[in-house]
Amino acid sequence: MEDIEQLLWDLGIGARYRGFWYSAAALKLSVSDPTRLSSIKKSVYLPVAKQYQTTWENVERNIRTAVRICWEQGNRELLEVMAGRTLFVKPTVCEFLDIVTNYLLRKTEHF
Repeated sequence: MEDIEQLLWDLGIGARYRGFWYSAAALKLSVSDPTRLSSIKKSVYLPVAKQYQTTWENVERNIRTAVRICWEQGNRELLEVMAGRTLFVKPTVCEFLDIVTNYLLRKTEHF
């Protein structure tokens, strides 16, 4: 899904960050089944960790770094457009994945 990678890039998260790749993998899982976000450790972090041969903690930490990059240096305005509201605080990893997942699902409904 090159849309996901392009969207992360548009958010200011570059491919030089591990969190870019972990976020892309997590989003692919959550777009295919949004209920995965209700048990994020088991249904998202662990499968991504297995795919990249790392720990779930490392996956969560690197996605958290990607969220921070987006929030502090990237395109916070685009994230707010995707969320459909003003964001007053930096989203958690789960909130970030939820915002982007729902945006992608709404986007695909129009086609």
